[in-house]
Amino acid sequence: MGVFDAVWVAAALAATAPLLLAGMGELISQRAGVINVGLEGMMLFGAFFSYWAALEFGTIWGAMLVGAVAGVAIAAVMAFFSINTNSDQIVVGIGVLILAIGVTSSAFRALFEGSERATIIKPMGRLEIPGLESIPFLGEAVFRQRPVVYLSFLLLPVVWFVLYRTTWGLAVRAAGDLPDAAETAGLSPRRIRWLATLAAGAFAGWAGAFLSVGEVGIFLNQMTSGRGFLAVAAVIFGMWRVSGLMWACLLFGATTALQRRLQIIPDLPREVWLLLAIVAGVSLVYMLVRRRFDWQNRWHVVTAVALAAVSITTLVLSFVQPGITLPSELWLSMPFVVTIAALAIMGARAAAPRYLAIPLIREHD
Repeated sequence: MGVFDAVWVAAALAATAPLLLAGMGELISQRAGVINVGLEGMMLFGAFFSYWAALEFGTIWGAMLVGAVAGVAIAAVMAFFSINTNSDQIVVGIGVLILAIGVTSSAFRALFEGSERATIIKPMGRLEIPGLESIPFLGEAVFRQRPVVYLSFLLLPVVWFVLYRTTWGLAVRAAGDLPDAAETAGLSPRRIRWLATLAAGAFAGWAGAFLSVGEVGIFLNQMTSGRGFLAVAAVIFGMWRVSGLMWACLLFGATTALQRRLQIIPDLPREVWLLLAIVAGVSLVYMLVRRRFDWQNRWHVVTAVALAAVSITTLVLSFVQPGITLPSELWLSMPFVVTIAALAIMGARAAAPRYLAIPLIREHD
């Protein structure tokens, strides 16, 4: 199967896990009306403080809990300024990210740089599912993962149930769509937004902890590498639905695993050319069939012609195999390029919560 083998599937699922964890918290937050651009900083806080806790206390699961608490702590900063002072949520989120980068970098230098304490700890072990781990292909790809990977997928139906089958979930959605109606019903939209933002911090801190003590066993400056922004994009691309979030995170996780694999392969393999041809072809068909295509619209025509050209060209290249080698920097940017393309395709169709990023200002405030 070339690059798309069991190892790639396993790496894709592992890369999806932190995106899912952070994305589930962000989904709750955005459903309540708070767009949490500072998610990256919360993940970074969780990554650093979980590593510190693992060195201090020697327990991985305890360190994961500390990471979640650290995420909640910095999420409280986001909640205070964006909810209590009605500051712009985007600006506050960027400030939270800058704060997290400064605090974690300075603390790491003060506590660990040049010290024998900065050691690589043993990361979380893999959990093989008895009877399933021996299944050809699926066993190696799916059922030999770290426990947090399984847990991230198992939490999806829990989050769905909380959002759509509980009173609190109804209150969260009301705070993002109909805050005045929620207040009339005796609820406090501000309190709901606070709780939703803290929940996002807990999920993000846990995701960051998985990156540091769960996977690699050490903290590195800015090791989240944009995953928080990918999680925010996954919520939007998934159209604020749990199922959509899952598929978006799987897409971004698969792309991340693919770019890691392609960095060590000298020539672009045939499977990648074929994949590009299929993606471009499917996008063209979707554009022509599912969307209202207007032949009089120059943008529609140019886009359709470009997709057709890409599909045909890459299909030919999949058979010719020209032996093209691309720089590793290009592969590193691939998850973000895919994210931008996904948002461009789905952004116009997305129906965001009506009061997303809009402060709750009363007349007497």
